[in-house]
Amino acid sequence: MHSYMYQTKSQVDFSVVYSDNMWEIHSLDQSVTFALSVALGAILCGVYDIIRAFRVSVGNSGMVIAVQDVIFCFTSSVATFLFLLVFCSGEIRSFVLLGEGIGFAGMRFTLSRLIFVAFSYVFRVLNSLTSVIKQWYIVFLTRFYSFWHKIFKTCEEKNKNISKVIKKLLKKIGSMMYTKRNND
Repeated sequence: MHSYMYQTKSQVDFSVVYSDNMWEIHSLDQSVTFALSVALGAILCGVYDIIRAFRVSVGNSGMVIAVQDVIFCFTSSVATFLFLLVFCSGEIRSFVLLGEGIGFAGMRFTLSRLIFVAFSYVFRVLNSLTSVIKQWYIVFLTRFYSFWHKIFKTCEEKNKNISKVIKKLLKKIGSMMYTKRNND
């Protein structure tokens, strides 16, 4: 007999399923975990579609694409690891990986095109907005530079005039100072 049988109703934790085999996973838990892994696969496919739309809209070199792929693989691996940690106590279950693959493939062949087209449009609009903002920024910097350049040029010219006047004054004062040249 198990000790939990002698507990009162308020003491029993009903979220824990007691069985003689502690490694037993119930089919309902497996079904829920499988459904969640399918959802995780679909989410990962959606993220990859967003990355693909960004690539097409902006245009990237081969090196940038490789870095993006590595980052996506790392992120999806971490997501899968955390999923296994939370829902399978850190154990690798083949049905979870199969569910992720089914979710990814299902999303790829159904909603993926819609996500790709929508985010391609969004990235193209953002790209055109950033180019307009960049042009305004360049115009602003050019005008800002020319304004301050004029001010510094006039200050430099006035500084030359002032330095000439100061130099003449110092030469006149220099003749009153006791130096070798004055004594000769």
